[in-house]
Amino acid sequence: MAFGMNGLGKRPVSSYIKEDLWCARGSERIHSVLFAPRAMNGCAPVVVCAHAFGGSYRDTVDYAESMARNGYVAVSIDFRGGSSHSTSDGDVMNASIATMAQDIESVVRALVMRSDVDVDNIYLMGQGEGAVAATRVATSGAADIRGMVLCYPTFNLQDLMVKAFGTASKIPESFDLWQVAGRAFGLDAISNDPY
Repeated sequence: MAFGMNGLGKRPVSSYIKEDLWCARGSERIHSVLFAPRAMNGCAPVVVCAHAFGGSYRDTVDYAESMARNGYVAVSIDFRGGSSHSTSDGDVMNASIATMAQDIESVVRALVMRSDVDVDNIYLMGQGEGAVAATRVATSGAADIRGMVLCYPTFNLQDLMVKAFGTASKIPESFDLWQVAGRAFGLDAISNDPY
């Protein structure tokens, strides 16, 4: 699989390393998988890959591997409560775009402590709700983000919640989105206009 960022002047490298990256948000642990070029001189730009709600880090591994082969440090994050098959702590009933954004911020804080990361070149890539969370992080100023790649961002979440429930007071404790979602997800989505 080719990745569009390889045209940014980086020479492709033939191999990469893969390692687990753990960080914390409060008492809960966030699992991510880091991919980095094996033959790297100094530091490299980093891309944090955020999966959609209901997914896991496995959904972005192909992208991350391709980026690492092309000279980037890439991290596939697994959101707390992001799905029933998440490797991170957390319960899907407590997950929301806000918790996903918090997880991205935690991973970025862990990455800037590494000597192989170019802290002036941090990028976010998100799929679906992961793209919405990435947008929140980039626009909040909580982290110095150089750019984003948004794959099918679900900027219509607020509209979906209003159409389904009308007001925040009518959001049930759980509901079927494309997987079971908790009230926290609905409340966060209905109260945040991404535009």
